[in-house]
Amino acid sequence: MQRRAFLAGAGALLARPADERGALRPRVLREGDLVGLITPSAYVSDPDRLALAGATLKYFGLRARMGRNVGKRTGYLAGSVEERLEDLHEMFRDPEVKAVFAVRGGYGAAQLLDRIDYDLIRSHPKIFLGFSDITALHLAIGKRTGLVTFHGPVVLSGFSGYTQAWFKKAMFSAEPLGVVTNPPETNQLRPVHTLRTVRPGRGRGRLVGGNLTLISTTMGTPFEIETHGRILFIEDVGEEPYRIDRMLTQLRLAGKFDGVAGVVFGECHECTPREFEPSFESTFSLGEILDRILGKLDAPVLSGLTFGHTDDQVTLPEGVLASLDADKQELVIEEAAADVLPQIKFETGIANTLHPREQRDLVARLAPNLSHEFGIALEFEPCRSQSGAGFASMEQLLTELFLEGADSCRHGRGSDVQMAGGRDQTLTPDHLKKGIELFEVHNSIIPN
Repeated sequence: MQRRAFLAGAGALLARPADERGALRPRVLREGDLVGLITPSAYVSDPDRLALAGATLKYFGLRARMGRNVGKRTGYLAGSVEERLEDLHEMFRDPEVKAVFAVRGGYGAAQLLDRIDYDLIRSHPKIFLGFSDITALHLAIGKRTGLVTFHGPVVLSGFSGYTQAWFKKAMFSAEPLGVVTNPPETNQLRPVHTLRTVRPGRGRGRLVGGNLTLISTTMGTPFEIETHGRILFIEDVGEEPYRIDRMLTQLRLAGKFDGVAGVVFGECHECTPREFEPSFESTFSLGEILDRILGKLDAPVLSGLTFGHTDDQVTLPEGVLASLDADKQELVIEEAAADVLPQIKFETGIANTLHPREQRDLVARLAPNLSHEFGIALEFEPCRSQSGAGFASMEQLLTELFLEGADSCRHGRGSDVQMAGGRDQTLTPDHLKKGIELFEVHNSIIPN
C-alpha cells in the first residue's frame, strides 16, 4: 500500500470547494425517526408553544428531542451564542438524531455563522429545515459544506393542508419534487395567489435563496450568496416597496443578478406602503419595483409563488437542480434532494484484534465520513462463521474490510460486506484511502 499517496489523495478530495464536490444529500426521514429541535434565533419560552412543537412532530410520525438550551432567553435571543451553537452542534453530532428543525426564526442566526463547525455538519449530513432568519444558516451551510438544506416551515408554522403536503413530500420522499405549484384556487376569477411572469424565458441551475433581508445582511461576508448560474428564490414580509427596492438594488450593484439563471420572487405579505404613515407622498407598488429592477434582467423572472412568510408554504430544497419556465409559470425541481442510503454491513471475525467496544468505536469514526463522501451507511455485526484471525496492522485490517469483497466471511477470512436487501455494494480503494486517513488522525483507537 502506498499509504502516503492514499492520504494525499484523500486530503485533496476534502480540500475541494463544496460546489466542486457536488451536492451532499441527507437521508430522507422515516416514520419513528428522531428529530432535533433547536432555536438558533429568537427565543421560545412559552411551555405551551414548546409542547405544540413536540405535538407537531408526533403528528407526522416523528419523535422530538429538544435542544438542552431550547426555552432559554437572553433578551430577544434564545440564549447566548455559545448555547445556541451547542444545540446546533449536538444535534448534528448525535447519531440518533436524523434531522434538525428550527422551532422558529426571528433574529440571531447570523451571529453563529463564523463559529459553526462546518466539518462536523459535512461529516454528519442530515435534513436541516427552517426559513426566515434561518436563511443565514442555509446560505452558510450550503456554501461551506455543499449540504442540501430545506427552506420550509419552522416547527411552529401554521401548517395548512398545502404546507403539510409539501413538507411530507420533501422530508419523506427520495424522488425529485417535480413541478412546484401554488394551492388550487376556488375562485379562478379572483385568485388568492397570483403568479405573474415578470420576465419571460427559461433557465436551469441549482436552487438557492431565502429571505431577502438575510440575503442582503450577509452581503460582504464570507457567507454571502452565490447566484451565478443558479435559480434564485427570494421572499420577505412586512417591507415597504422602497425597502424591497433598496435590497434588490444592492444585489444588482453587487453583481448578484449577473449570470443568474432565473429568479423567483415569492409572495410578500404586507409589502405595501403604510396606510396611515407612508414613507413618501408618492410611492411604487411592489409589482412596479419588481418590473423596474427584475424585469430588466437577462433571465426569466416569476413572481407570486407561495414560499416563505405565507399561510400556504411550499418546502424548497436548496442546492438541487431546478428549471424555471416563466412563460409557463412553472418551477420544476429536477433532482432528488435526499437519498435512501444503502445499508452496508461489515461482518468481521477479528475478535483477537477488536473487542465489541473497539468495533463500535471504529464504526463511529468511519461511518459518517464514508457515508457522506461515498453515499453509503455502515454497520458492524459479528461474523457468523469467523476464523478469529488477527491483523498485523490497521492498514491490513482496512484492506480486508474495504477491498476483499463479499465472500470473506463465507471463506473464513473474517470479514463480510453486505447491503440491505441482499444486493452487493462495490467498495473501491477510495474507501480504503478514506479509512487510512481517518486512522491517521485517530490512531489512538488501536495503534498499528
